[in-house]
Amino acid sequence: MENNNTTIPKPLSEINPHPSLRFWAGILTISIDQLNPTPSQNTISLSTLTQILPFYSPYTHIIKIGIRPAIPHEIPDEIYRTHIANIKLIVQQINEFQKLKEVHMRVLVNQCNFPQLKMGASLYGLSGVEWSFGYVEGEKVRGRGIAPVVISPVDGVMGRLVGVFEREFR
Repeated sequence: MENNNTTIPKPLSEINPHPSLRFWAGILTISIDQLNPTPSQNTISLSTLTQILPFYSPYTHIIKIGIRPAIPHEIPDEIYRTHIANIKLIVQQINEFQKLKEVHMRVLVNQCNFPQLKMGASLYGLSGVEWSFGYVEGEKVRGRGIAPVVISPVDGVMGRLVGVFEREFR
């Protein structure tokens, strides 16, 4: 007798909606605003997001993450550590997505400064998936559909992000 322990995925129509998650045709978009979070994007909301996120695993092939990061030296250390912990948890959950092929992160920054790019270091925690990292700067942030400036894997910024990953995301 065959023992089949596979779990039947929750139908998409039964997954609770979340203001930071959008799903369409195999693409899951995660939007996180750490700079000016709305009441629906507070810490409780991110906790709920991490409870809902795994339900999208059977359906997701591409994840697009948009983050508007806070400027680390302008917020209390405790809040910054919470932001890091939340992103780490999201990356850990993404690593469990079995059909996932690509992750694309776009950071929305006031100006191109390295501290606001630090959340991109979390991508080094991904395993078995292709990923890209880019940013949109300044007034362009307000526009929709603006293509990010993609940071090449051989760019010096990526080298610095490896150091951030080792210090803050391990």
